[in-house]
Amino acid sequence: MIKIFFQMNFLNLFKSGKVPKINCSIKFMEKDILTGFSNEKYDLVVDWMCFHELPPNDRRSYVEIINDVCSNSVVVTVFHKDDNYSFQPTEFRDVAGKIKKYRFTAEELSNCFAPHFSRLPQMDKTYPPIDKEIHTDGKVFPKLSAYMAKNT
Repeated sequence: MIKIFFQMNFLNLFKSGKVPKINCSIKFMEKDILTGFSNEKYDLVVDWMCFHELPPNDRRSYVEIINDVCSNSVVVTVFHKDDNYSFQPTEFRDVAGKIKKYRFTAEELSNCFAPHFSRLPQMDKTYPPIDKEIHTDGKVFPKLSAYMAKNT
């Protein structure tokens, strides 16, 4: 069951090299999620660097759609707004037709996905900035991946 993938016991097994076999299917889709989705349900939805490009007025619709298609968990990765880093983005390079990018604290991200999902802070993964590397966004800015379980 895919749910075990993000449990702490699995992470400990992974580190020790004793990874259990997981029977799951993975389906990658390219779709405008705001224009509607299928009636299928997914155990896990992974949003890698999409949510931070949504304007504030589209975020509630996005979360409602994710709630409709997600039966267990969502992982969302965004640009991180964390004052602990000395290198902070001041401007993002335009790489996708002037789409504005937003940054979030972990708490702001939690609030965006409430009341449907609860963030498990112990599962957060942060990616520190890299000031010297050139990337599609101009530099490698700090990122946050937050794991959120669906509220029942």
